[in-house]
Amino acid sequence: MRDNFEGYAWEIDPANPDSSAISRDKAAQLQRLKDEFEKLDPEQGNRPKLGQLFKIELALVWLIPDVALQARFWTIEDRFQRVVPKSVVQSYRNTLAAQPPGPVPNAVLRQRARNLLDRSSSACRRRPHAMRWSMTGYSS
Repeated sequence: MRDNFEGYAWEIDPANPDSSAISRDKAAQLQRLKDEFEKLDPEQGNRPKLGQLFKIELALVWLIPDVALQARFWTIEDRFQRVVPKSVVQSYRNTLAAQPPGPVPNAVLRQRARNLLDRSSSACRRRPHAMRWSMTGYSS
């Protein structure tokens, strides 16, 4: 999860006079999340609960720059498919089959990522052995 805090940069859009303030706001939000994570950091001897980590990751979904969103979504989707029951994965795939083909707007991708994190979190609360925290991130 530590890597999720690195490399975030938001472009300032000359056509949008508010984009500079938006970038500063997102940077401040990211710093607050980073501070929250550091209080839970396993390398400092802490033992975070999965719910605490999912809460931070859910908040990060809204801060991911558009250029990094698709790659982050694939990571979230891959982990989701590894930790939830197969019936939940199949249900998810069925909802995607009903979607029109073509590119997915970033707003939809962000919402899908949040939904997958919510479902993963729920699955881990019901089946705590499904995921465990490791020093490099989540592992099944």
